[in-house]
Amino acid sequence: TAAPTVPTTVPTTAAPVDRNKQTFERFVKAINGSRYRMDGYMINGSERTPLSMICYGNNIRMSSNFEGKSLDIAIVDGKIYLINNDAHTYMILNSIVASAMKINIDDLKSDNFNFNIGSADSATRTATEFDGQPAEKFTVTAGSGEMDVYIVDGQIKRFEKSDGDPEHGAIYELNSFSDEVSPEDVAPNADYEKQSMFAFMGDMM
Repeated sequence: TAAPTVPTTVPTTAAPVDRNKQTFERFVKAINGSRYRMDGYMINGSERTPLSMICYGNNIRMSSNFEGKSLDIAIVDGKIYLINNDAHTYMILNSIVASAMKINIDDLKSDNFNFNIGSADSATRTATEFDGQPAEKFTVTAGSGEMDVYIVDGQIKRFEKSDGDPEHGAIYELNSFSDEVSPEDVAPNADYEKQSMFAFMGDMM
């Protein structure tokens, strides 16, 4: 009888997965392709403003607050929507009502979140720390300035855009970032009821 075959172990030569690099590459692709969602805070000096937004091309949806009520504001195909997630309703907003509610439509345009990041391959990597954890900082061109992206164990924690003009600088600290987004995520939910301005505002009282 033939001797039993002894399995042989072939040493692997595959390089370990570079999670931080993969995450950064997906981040650059998502931002430059205007298809992403992020949740966290926008930092301005000592102020931390909650930020939750979804971007899909020129369409954008952001969380907002009106007199203590949680609302979403969406711009889809040029139309502006106010969305009440608690009541499952929405209304189409015009510029007059937006002005009365002190909503600056210009602040919501997707161009304001178009960072024009350079190629991921051109970024420099620096070992650093974030909140006491080992991190990597990826520095890449962004418009006429630079962007620093801090990644901890494959998760984006913060990105900072600097520019020659301080007005165009920005700091975001993230709880989550994803490139998985569809047009349906931006538009008012399919099962939400369209209301007139008076009915919608009545629900808010």
